[in-house]
Amino acid sequence: MALDAVDGEPPEGRRSTVAEGDLERLRAEVDAGALAETLNELDAGGFVGREVEAGSPPRVAYSLGERGDRALRDWRLYRSGVVTCRRCGDRLHDVRGCSYCSGTYCSTHRLPENHDCPGIE
Repeated sequence: MALDAVDGEPPEGRRSTVAEGDLERLRAEVDAGALAETLNELDAGGFVGREVEAGSPPRVAYSLGERGDRALRDWRLYRSGVVTCRRCGDRLHDVRGCSYCSGTYCSTHRLPENHDCPGIE
């Protein structure tokens, strides 16, 4: 279910937010503590968004965050053979990522200071 939408849009009727329980059922062999820790790290990094609904037990749902959405978009483009500069959109033939944020940029925007790199302060 979680990977159904990786190469395209989610199938009709599927939601873009996945409940934590659904994730646990998908990966039953993964330790629950390790899954929770990983999801917390992904949330802290902006790769996923976490929404908690009050209740007993509380219901927790996850959706792609801004960085996760960008990473998925870049991965789809890479898989399709089309990689573009995140800054200007030019098609790249020589794919090299920024060593700080892993973004793909053309030769003009490859340096961190030329693409407002979030990986440097």
